[in-house]
Amino acid sequence: MMRRNLLSRWVGVVSVFALLLGARGAAPVLAAVDPASGTAGGESPEAYSPIQIVAAVLKLSDDQAHTLAQILAGKAESIGPLSQQIQQHEQQIGALLGGDSPDPAQLGRLLIETRALQAQVQTIAAASASQFVSVLSDPQKQTLGHIRQASQVCPVVPAFAAVGVL
Repeated sequence: MMRRNLLSRWVGVVSVFALLLGARGAAPVLAAVDPASGTAGGESPEAYSPIQIVAAVLKLSDDQAHTLAQILAGKAESIGPLSQQIQQHEQQIGALLGGDSPDPAQLGRLLIETRALQAQVQTIAAASASQFVSVLSDPQKQTLGHIRQASQVCPVVPAFAAVGVL
């Protein structure tokens, strides 16, 4: 069973490397024009925003890239107040735990409320991702699927770097 899981993950890794080699076609797209100056870029991918990189790898149209930006802005607007509430709850929990005799009822209430806020954030994030996927073409969805598979296998990459084979 474990061997089958490892084999399945390795198939995913190989698929990812194939995808990344195929995505090298995105590098010329990123290097072709610097959005700020309009001149040839040649900068590393880190010089570009995540939206620009996603747009290049998935080969998004201008409308799709604009939609992605709108979805992300709406997500940030929705999640922002929830994140602030979570942070406040965590500070209150820390203060309670740092005190001499924390009130278990208040502590429990804060933990339950924090968990509910985190669930709301996850729901908003999932809805945003689903909304974005709905504007993709089938080939773009397939590429995104490969990238999602890669994200599941990425934890093994540092081990290969640690033994010096990457």
